[in-house]
Amino acid sequence: FGTLRQVLTNLFGGVGATPQDVVYVHLYLSNIGHFAKINKHYSAFFGTVLPPSRSCVAVGKGALPGGRRVMLDCMIQRGSGRYMRPACDDRDDEFVKAARSNPHHPLRSTLHVQSISHWAPVCVGPYSQANTIRAGVIFLAGQIGLDPPSMTLVDGGWRAQLKQSWTNAASVLDALGGSLADCLSGLVYISSDVVSKNDAVWNEVSKICRQSLQVNGGVSAGYIDENAGDYSDKYGGYEDEGTWREMCKLEGNDESNG
Repeated sequence: FGTLRQVLTNLFGGVGATPQDVVYVHLYLSNIGHFAKINKHYSAFFGTVLPPSRSCVAVGKGALPGGRRVMLDCMIQRGSGRYMRPACDDRDDEFVKAARSNPHHPLRSTLHVQSISHWAPVCVGPYSQANTIRAGVIFLAGQIGLDPPSMTLVDGGWRAQLKQSWTNAASVLDALGGSLADCLSGLVYISSDVVSKNDAVWNEVSKICRQSLQVNGGVSAGYIDENAGDYSDKYGGYEDEGTWREMCKLEGNDESNG
């Protein structure tokens, strides 16, 4: 990850961006056993407060070009990291100041739920469930077939897990006022163990995906807001206590440094 960090630092510097401006990361590992070590470096580079959304996939030994162990690509909205943090004249450039003055289209917002919930798997991070750009384009984190309250994989094998993945994705979108019908693009990863048993499995995967899209993963519009309660006062407008405490600490640091 050290090489990646240097490459990214140089690239970001060339366009006037920072790691906090990254809204989405595809992280590919040759072996899931590398995750803990790489995630430590990942956390140090991208930070843990208002982090980018992420899809992390173990693709298998030899799958990455050049025998690499880790590869990533990312999406950036320049200035968005500074935009989401407390205003500070000494740190905000003209682009960020102009973005703050627009009350209709927030430059960027995140959905970063860190507590166990009934509607979406907790972020085992650091990553956000979603990052939204200009109040219109949502970058949704990768989902697996976890049952949110228990954080365990649902019973029923890969088919049930695929359906649950769509349900989790639909739940996050519902919390943001959207649905699977709004999706522009998506990627579905299937374990090589499943595919190797029967290449025809892709037809079944396609069928499950089409059905999930048609019924919005079984999630009724407005379900999340109706059942999640009103946290606007409880956690200062943030989704959970963990994010609220992080932002309070961040605001304190900015005030002391400003």
